[in-house]
Amino acid sequence: MKTKCEEFLADRENQRLFEREVLTLDASELVIGLMKEQGVTRAQMAEMLGTSRAHISQVLNGSRNMTLVTLADLATALGQRVQIGALPINPARSSGRSHE
Repeated sequence: MKTKCEEFLADRENQRLFEREVLTLDASELVIGLMKEQGVTRAQMAEMLGTSRAHISQVLNGSRNMTLVTLADLATALGQRVQIGALPINPARSSGRSHE
């Protein structure tokens, strides 16, 4: 018997939307974690990027779309480079190839 979550994710559209949210959350958590480690506030980040604190907050809380360009800008301001990799969503259906 499938759980409600498994039933939800069995639908391809739901899976696509779920993976989108997971990636966005992971990116935000990465940047927020780096900012905390370095003692950088949202106001300081905004100043470094020449934007408003509100814009930084919107990007990090998910109410504004975080593009790859924005992610690169945020990471670069913190002296970091983001690497992207891919993992199979369902390892049982994977061909065994890694895209990382």
